[in-house]
Amino acid sequence: MEKSESRLFPPTWLRLLAGLFAITVCGSVPADTFVVNYGEFFFDAVPGDGRCDYDLSTPGEQCTLNAAVREIEQLVNQGDTGPHRVEIPYDVPPNHDGTHLVFPSLYVLGDVEIVGTGAGRPVIIPMHPNNVPHTAATFVTSDAASVTFRDLTFDLQFGGLPAIEDATAPSSVLIEDSIFRVGNDTDEVGLRVEAGGDVTCLRCYFAGGETRAIEVRGSLDLVDSEVRANAVDGSGAGLLIEGDAASVYLLRTLISNNHASVNGGGIHTSGGSLLIANSSIQKNRSDEAGGGLSLTTSGATTINNSTITDNVSAADGNGGSGGGIHLAGLAYVRMRNSILSGNDRLDWPSQDECDTTSLLETIGPNVIGDDPDCSPVIVNGPAALRQDVALTSLFEPNGWGGYHFLKIPGRRHPAVELGDNGTCETDDQRQLGRPLDGDGDLTAMCDAGAFELDCGPTGDGGDDDGDGLAAFCDNCPTVANADQTDTDDDGEGDACEGSHELQVHTTGGGQVTSTPTGIQCGADCSESWTEGTVITLTATADAGRQFREWEGDCSGANPSCQVNLEGPHDVTAVFEPEAFTLTVQRQGSEAAAGLVTSQPEGIHCPNDCAETYIGGTQVLLAARSTDPSAAFAGWSGGNCTGIGDCLVTLDQAKTVTALFEPGVQLTVDRQGGASVFGQIVSTPVGIDCPSDCSETWAVNGEITLTAFVTDPERYYFAGWSGGGCTGTGTCVVTMDTAKSVTALFEHKVKITVQNQINAGPAAFGTVTSDPAGLSCTTGQVCELYVLPGTEIVLEAAGDAGSGLSYWQNCPDSSGTTCTVVMDANKSVIAWFSERHALTVSLAGTGTGRAFNSNTGFGPDEGVSLDCPTTCSLDYEHGNGARVDVSADAASGFVRFEGDCTGTNPASCSLTMDGPRNVTVIFDGEGNTGEVFANGFE
Repeated sequence: MEKSESRLFPPTWLRLLAGLFAITVCGSVPADTFVVNYGEFFFDAVPGDGRCDYDLSTPGEQCTLNAAVREIEQLVNQGDTGPHRVEIPYDVPPNHDGTHLVFPSLYVLGDVEIVGTGAGRPVIIPMHPNNVPHTAATFVTSDAASVTFRDLTFDLQFGGLPAIEDATAPSSVLIEDSIFRVGNDTDEVGLRVEAGGDVTCLRCYFAGGETRAIEVRGSLDLVDSEVRANAVDGSGAGLLIEGDAASVYLLRTLISNNHASVNGGGIHTSGGSLLIANSSIQKNRSDEAGGGLSLTTSGATTINNSTITDNVSAADGNGGSGGGIHLAGLAYVRMRNSILSGNDRLDWPSQDECDTTSLLETIGPNVIGDDPDCSPVIVNGPAALRQDVALTSLFEPNGWGGYHFLKIPGRRHPAVELGDNGTCETDDQRQLGRPLDGDGDLTAMCDAGAFELDCGPTGDGGDDDGDGLAAFCDNCPTVANADQTDTDDDGEGDACEGSHELQVHTTGGGQVTSTPTGIQCGADCSESWTEGTVITLTATADAGRQFREWEGDCSGANPSCQVNLEGPHDVTAVFEPEAFTLTVQRQGSEAAAGLVTSQPEGIHCPNDCAETYIGGTQVLLAARSTDPSAAFAGWSGGNCTGIGDCLVTLDQAKTVTALFEPGVQLTVDRQGGASVFGQIVSTPVGIDCPSDCSETWAVNGEITLTAFVTDPERYYFAGWSGGGCTGTGTCVVTMDTAKSVTALFEHKVKITVQNQINAGPAAFGTVTSDPAGLSCTTGQVCELYVLPGTEIVLEAAGDAGSGLSYWQNCPDSSGTTCTVVMDANKSVIAWFSERHALTVSLAGTGTGRAFNSNTGFGPDEGVSLDCPTTCSLDYEHGNGARVDVSADAASGFVRFEGDCTGTNPASCSLTMDGPRNVTVIFDGEGNTGEVFANGFE
């Protein structure tokens, strides 16, 4: 059976099980066009009213996809056959769980379009109510209805199994510009066309699942589409065709990278008919037979202008056949203008294009790989060109389909202009018109395979040099390429006849040049020469780098490499940072006792006295004697001096000498009450007392000793003795003879301060010290360690409403200050009390004064009441205070008010357990002079 490619909308009657996921919901209005705007399953409230609304209280705001189709169904029942349209905006909000929209059975009786609108393709997910997976969500069409799906994404990731079906009347289904994301459940399938169904899928993309992409038992036209990267536990991962009624037409379609655990990685048929035109079947796998196609039982397959390449059978290594095509039963294949080459069988020592000698018919020019087991029967056509052909990598200009170029660098591809113009398809897989002049001989001939080579000035690769040929085809042949010569008149230009390309790469910092000239890499890293030319490559490192080795078609560490161009070659020159050797020598009368080590590791002399490091590395050398009577006496070379560690920067090869001579011993000792807390170390490294308190040094060497305590808060280093050392700084010992040095370590003295409450429940304050170290708050006991003889000044500061009452055990106090000389451990207590204000006011028509002899507390210590000058004083909590009065001339005392009352001037005596307020009333007549608390003047 053959179809014209113009047949894109076949008559129909179908059942389509398609992966429709994440339903997007709809919003209503104009009649017969319903816009999805609500992401739930809900039905239409009033089917047939011309509106799509789940909830009539919010018209136009809750139209689901399900409600829209139900509305159309009812309109058709009322006689309105459409056409009807459902629009699903890309940004319609999802349903309540935020993942997808519920989509069960939907019945379509009239013509309807369901299209995605907006910036992307809205996602439709089929799902039974209550999210039960694997339950059919069904479109039903009848009465010659036509259904179109456009710009949508159907997704089976959630386990839906939708269907489009009709068992009573013809209908048609068109799926356009849509994506099928196949799921990971073996019960699923991207698209299923049952017997009697008729579907056209135009620019559809099936990909990404652990299940089959398409099943067909009816009729399917798959046009300008791609079926990629699907897998199935069974046969036919990309496409399964079953039953005598099945009919499939593939036009300009790619079947690629699919994997079946049994037969037919790309396509498996068990009946019906299959027509493949301008399509590619490549990179598919089967674990048994038919990596690309597996055709069994009855059924005919015709392959026109198509390419079957790079497919693999027996992918699990357990046997199988037909890497490209497997034929069995009554199935047969008729092939013309096509390529069957580069297919393989993993358990076979050679190519495996097909596994038949009688069921493959060549009815026109073909290129078939050199597989002796694949010998087609010639029927009304020439013998196939038996040649293994190379195809360039898959090229995908728009993401919807891939194609290759029929060009081998330097040579014309054997499939170019091999085809029969009379049976050639009208355009190729990328919709480039056929035939074209693919070899530049001014005659357009059809190419074999799915793609036509375009050598025109705007063709594959563009015309870089302006000679009228595209760059991809340039230089072959010369009939239409005037800037080339053809010495042997074989129609192929001298510049490309028998030539091969040498490609050079560099890594790590360097250049590669060639003899004869041509390659200057970095800048120019590829060149073509006539076959058999011997090319010498020379690697030159950049500054600070060095050549390490060749990789690819050259090997070894010699910077010069020869390549014989019997074919294309690829070479890489590897460079690395330059490296230098550091060598260590031991000299002196005690050299045999010397040990030199390095960081980073590498040198451990005398066992390993030389090491190579990357340029710029800094290596730290350390030397010591293994004999207690010998000593390291110093460095020379590598800019190293003295007896400390030696840091060498390797900007070139260097040699460092370590001198070892007889030594003299330095011994250190720890004394004093805190000796166990003392530590002594030396520079150069050697002494680390108490672990190592004795070390042998070179004669006349200078050793610096440093003493410290492990707990400096409580203990201190008190000084040196011996070896000419005094004081508490570092001790420098000149080793002109054996010497002994003692370090004295002692305890510091401690002052203990307590902060206590004397009077009043809220007496709070803080005691601080100079020198700093104490900040003791109420109720605390605080300690500070200082050197003996230190003078400490304590300062007591009361909080608001409090003050220092007195110091206890303070040898020298003045108000809030206590001074202690720390000649031994000392203890001081600060007692704080609350303070309360006594406030006196003078009132009445007379004048006078209020006073007493009770001095204040805290800030008012030493001050007495004398109002109107001083009318308010603070007193310590619990202390007594009185108020005496004296009336001025012509005035008299009348009475007290407030915390004192009555007319007796001797009656105002107070206990200061809180703030007190007293008012003294004078009148304009009365006694003169002072009136005391006893009532006498």
